Amino acid sequence: MGESFIDFIPVIGTIWAAIQKPKGSESSDYHYAMDPRNCTTPMEADVAIAACEVALSRQAWNYTIVENSSDAVGLGVDAVVAALGLLRPPVGWVFAAIGGIEGYIRVGIIAENNRAITAGCDAAKKSLCKCPCETK
Repeated sequence: MGESFIDFIPVIGTIWAAIQKPKGSESSDYHYAMDPRNCTTPMEADVAIAACEVALSRQAWNYTIVENSSDAVGLGVDAVVAALGLLRPPVGWVFAAIGGIEGYIRVGIIAENNRAITAGCDAAKKSLCKCPCETK
C-alpha cells in the first residue's frame, strides 16, 4: 500500500491494494511514550492521556493519507477510463465496465483501509495511553 509504482497499474494495482494490509491497522504501528512526570496528579494524568490520544490520532491520520493516496488517484484514473470508454461504443464499453468495476472496488478498499486504521489506532490508545504510575 502507499505510493509504489504497482499501485498505479490498472487491474494489477487494484488487486495488489486489496490484498495488502494497510500500515496503521495494527496497534504496534503506533508509538508514544507516556512521561511519568506528567502523571503525578489525576488532573495531570488526564491531560497526559489526552495528549497521547491526540498524538496517536495524528499518526492515524498520516497513515490514512499515505495508504489511500494511490487508491484515490487510481479512482480518478478509473473514472476517466470509464468516461472515455463510453465515448467509443461498443469496444469502449469494455473499458468503461473495467473502469467502473475497478472504481467500485477501490472505494471499498479505501473504506476498509479507514476502518482498519481506526481500529488499530483505538487499540493503540488503549494500550499506550496509560500513566505508567499510580495517580494519587
